[in-house]
Amino acid sequence: MAESSTSPVKCQNVPVEWVAIHGTGGETRHLCRSKLATAREVTLDTYFDPGSQKGFFKLRVPIDLKSGMTTLFLYISPDRITSVVYVAPEGTTGTMSHLRITMSNPADLIVPLKDPLLLNKPRFDGNTLDTLKILAQETTMCVYMAHDQKLSETLLQPLCAAVTDRILRPVDMQSELLGLYRGRGAKILQGAELGLPRALPSYGEVGDSPAPYPSKQKPAGACRKRPRVSSSDSSGNEAEAIRADCWKKPLLKPGVYEQNQLAYEEFSRFRDEFLQMKKKVKELEEESQQVKEKLKEMEEESQQMRAEMALIKRTTVETDSQATSETSTGKPTLSQRMRTRLGVYSKTEVEDRIHEGTFDTIVREELCKQEDINAQFDELEDQYDSYTKSEIDRKLEEVEQNLARELQGYFCNADDVEEILYHKLKSVYTKEETDGRLCDLEKLYEDMNSIEIEERIVETKGDLERDLMSEIRDAKVDLQDWMEAAVRLKMKGIKKALKQAVSLRVQKRRLSQMPPWRKFPRRRMVVMPTRSDSNATASLASLTG
Repeated sequence: MAESSTSPVKCQNVPVEWVAIHGTGGETRHLCRSKLATAREVTLDTYFDPGSQKGFFKLRVPIDLKSGMTTLFLYISPDRITSVVYVAPEGTTGTMSHLRITMSNPADLIVPLKDPLLLNKPRFDGNTLDTLKILAQETTMCVYMAHDQKLSETLLQPLCAAVTDRILRPVDMQSELLGLYRGRGAKILQGAELGLPRALPSYGEVGDSPAPYPSKQKPAGACRKRPRVSSSDSSGNEAEAIRADCWKKPLLKPGVYEQNQLAYEEFSRFRDEFLQMKKKVKELEEESQQVKEKLKEMEEESQQMRAEMALIKRTTVETDSQATSETSTGKPTLSQRMRTRLGVYSKTEVEDRIHEGTFDTIVREELCKQEDINAQFDELEDQYDSYTKSEIDRKLEEVEQNLARELQGYFCNADDVEEILYHKLKSVYTKEETDGRLCDLEKLYEDMNSIEIEERIVETKGDLERDLMSEIRDAKVDLQDWMEAAVRLKMKGIKKALKQAVSLRVQKRRLSQMPPWRKFPRRRMVVMPTRSDSNATASLASLTG
């Protein structure tokens, strides 16, 4: 029975030596692989998921189409499999490991959806494509594994058990077709595309064909059909006979294969370099696209800045008009708001602050007692209420002098007061300095208003944008010129190398097809006349004359 649902998904990819099929006309054909570990290697994919009981067999056959090297698939759905027999070599016998599959309906040949099946080398891949179409019409095939290649027993045992129990289910074919060929889609060849005859017999009438084996005997006459051999033939020689039949090649001269191999390696190297250059060109195109996106973003930012500057200009004009209206209505003027914004004072405000600062300094330093002074003045006014003005003045002078003498050590003198005021008021602008600074500010703001400043900012930003755009444009042109020159130089080298390789291959092909006596150049033999021959020629000329 199949394994439990907790078993992991099992799959295997094995290189295939050949696939033997038995045609409806009694002929046996083989689908051989080209070379091991190359792009033309035929492989067998085996997949089984014990959890979902899904599995399949799939042959991968690479074919060189006009659109490039493309892999065609021969999909064997599990619901069509009636029996699976795997034969592994035992000991040192000559039997090759092979898998014999019998189906109720033929397998599906999957090809690209949009690319036509136009072969790049019909003489090389035409037989392979015809064999694949025949495989898609047969119900029995035998897949021979490559040398020293075996299928995993842990994969085959549950798979064969699921086939025997009729519980193996196919995968979602529609999703498989949509995901093939890099998402371009695939289709199944059917009907006339496979070259089927108009009237086909039913599968019940045909029945299961016997296992195909190639014959060791040569075909009689000009017929190339290989008759089936009986089961009494030795299994040790059939593998060698099939291998020899599949690998028949014309004999090559010594050294030709090595030269062809070197030419192919050189061509592969040039192809890799071309692919690398193509990748670099793609990267440069992506970088160019990024630069274009950045330029687009900068243009959007520039447009946004222009809109903001226009909005600021409109706001400034509205503010100026509002300030003019406020001045006419008695509200704070523009100069007053500007002084408030800059933190400067007017002439009157500076005088008031100096007066207040002077009294605050006197009181803070306790230079005199305001209460005592007020009391003295009150006593003097009461005492000399009836005196005349001159007497009052004289008495006041005497009182001031006496008071100064009495309080000489208690109060500060005039020099000390002036020095303290000088230090405290050093950081305060005088009237003339304040007036001068205000005049300078008024002249400066009369010459340059806010609108002119904004216009200068806009002009500066426009110059910077134009310089940046010109630098980016120059860099883009230089990058494009360098890229075109590099690609042109590389393509010239690749073209020259390809011409040399093709001419060398054509010359080698011509040499291999020539007979041996044509491979050596003919040398002309020039016979110089001797003296006797010259005399005889002269006498003959005299006689004829």
